[in-house]
Amino acid sequence: MSNGSSLAWQVFAGIVLGIAFSVLSLLAILKIDFFLSFKILLLELLQIADLSRWNPLWFALCAGIGEELLFRGTLQPLLGIWWTGLLFVIAHSGTGRFKSMNSMKWGYAAFLFLTSLMLGLVLTKHSVLSNAA
Repeated sequence: MSNGSSLAWQVFAGIVLGIAFSVLSLLAILKIDFFLSFKILLLELLQIADLSRWNPLWFALCAGIGEELLFRGTLQPLLGIWWTGLLFVIAHSGTGRFKSMNSMKWGYAAFLFLTSLMLGLVLTKHSVLSNAA
């Protein structure tokens, strides 16, 4: 347990925070003109993704659980929050199409880095892993 919170409560809080962050990000992308080119990039990525049958569920499980186990559970304790954040951005360079950079892609890279830092801080401050040793 961490800070007196049960594992079930921590999982619930993580899901709620993840949904809230996702909804706020989606609203910003859809409603704020500054993010128009980012919205276009996301729509292009959605067109090439295979969203048939169970694939969306597999994407969510692999990305959500798999990435967190790798980056927060394995790499962050070894490398720290900052280097893990950088590796998180590099790992997403294919989906971000970072071969040629422009202001929108730099913004996306910064968004990924900040997201990784936020998730890293949540792990550091509120996770059962921080008290497991």
